[in-house]
Amino acid sequence: MKKLYILLGVNALIAVAATAIVFQIHHASARALDQQRTDWTLKEAQLQASLKDLEAAIETEISNKAKMTIPQLEPSALLERFKDMQNYTNSMSMIREENAPLRNQWRDQMRETYFVLQGLRDNGDKSLDAIRAYLQSGHNVELIPNGNFSTPLYFGDEIETVPTSSRLGLMGVLINLNNSASLTLLCETMLSATNPAEICHAAQALMRANGEEFRSVCIKSLRQMLAVNTKSNIIGYSLMKVLSFLKEECGDDVSDLATAIEFVDEDGNIEISLMQKKLELMGESALPSIREAFSKPEVKLTKRMEMLSNFNEYIGINSDANSMVKLMVDGYGDSNVDAVGSVVMLMISESDSNGSKENTPSPEMIQGRLNLLNELEQSHPDDQALFKESIGFSRNILNQVATSGVQPNSEEMMKQLIQSGFMDRLGKAMIEFAKNNPEMVDEMH
Repeated sequence: MKKLYILLGVNALIAVAATAIVFQIHHASARALDQQRTDWTLKEAQLQASLKDLEAAIETEISNKAKMTIPQLEPSALLERFKDMQNYTNSMSMIREENAPLRNQWRDQMRETYFVLQGLRDNGDKSLDAIRAYLQSGHNVELIPNGNFSTPLYFGDEIETVPTSSRLGLMGVLINLNNSASLTLLCETMLSATNPAEICHAAQALMRANGEEFRSVCIKSLRQMLAVNTKSNIIGYSLMKVLSFLKEECGDDVSDLATAIEFVDEDGNIEISLMQKKLELMGESALPSIREAFSKPEVKLTKRMEMLSNFNEYIGINSDANSMVKLMVDGYGDSNVDAVGSVVMLMISESDSNGSKENTPSPEMIQGRLNLLNELEQSHPDDQALFKESIGFSRNILNQVATSGVQPNSEEMMKQLIQSGFMDRLGKAMIEFAKNNPEMVDEMH
């Protein structure tokens, strides 16, 4: 029994000891956890304080940077940069050559220009007052060496990215903004401008943005510009572009203005494309000036043939066109009528319809050409068999068209000419013509 009591006592002591150990471990863990929590709270507070200090430092840095950069991006400050730029008017050859310093200087200025224009676009309508003040000041920087007036005559949304001058660049910004206020300022600039490039650039942009609203003012401005500049620096292809724009985009009748198109240069050479444009814009009204040029003795045979093909649609219905046909037939002597006259007769028999009823010669034109054939036949009563044969062929074709209302197919016509032996006879006549007129053969090559 005594041993039992001793065993129970030992077990109880062990239990108490185990409980004490567990309690001690639990108490120690609680104290460690509390300490950790205290440490974490302290570290969190320190980190929060450091974060606030960092945020304050960042805010201060951003504020200081804004104070330094924002005034440089204001429209007025941006436009001030143009005043320090250099004009590049006649330096392209120098830039293209091995002149690295000048080339780099020009490139740096172009980068500066892009920066200015982009900054103005970024400011939006806030830029308008500064742009207006600059444009009204009359200041301008020629940015592209040897920039020419034809460049802004082309449409394109990105034209402002490669401006030939500071003023054209600013007009590009107004176009890019594309709102009522910017377009109104663009219109005001166009009306006060004297530079043809600026007027044309503005007119094209305004018509593209709102043709109905700006049509009349664009027509007025372009016409005034032409009245001042046509006899000086707006000639040739530049004038053609302006007139085509007025007619095609603005719906203006430019026949009175097209008289200024000069298609004969100082040496008497004829530029066919300019003559075509004058004829296109003026119609029959252009034929007297064409006849005047056509009749000059120094005009070569090949050039007359080319001119005749361009006013073919008026042969038979216009006296100037008919007189030029007669000059072609009669102007090279009776011995050459078979060659030259036969070719002209074939041209008279053709039209642009080519087997369809579209563009078929009118009854009035057909009758006028038949009358012209009769006159030419009577004026050459001598035995010129090939010329008379060509008149007969042309007369038959015209009568067919009058009866059927349809122009014969050109391939079929050529087939008939070959089968009849006409083309062989014409070839022999041309060879004879070449022998008798070697100078005219030279001009054809």
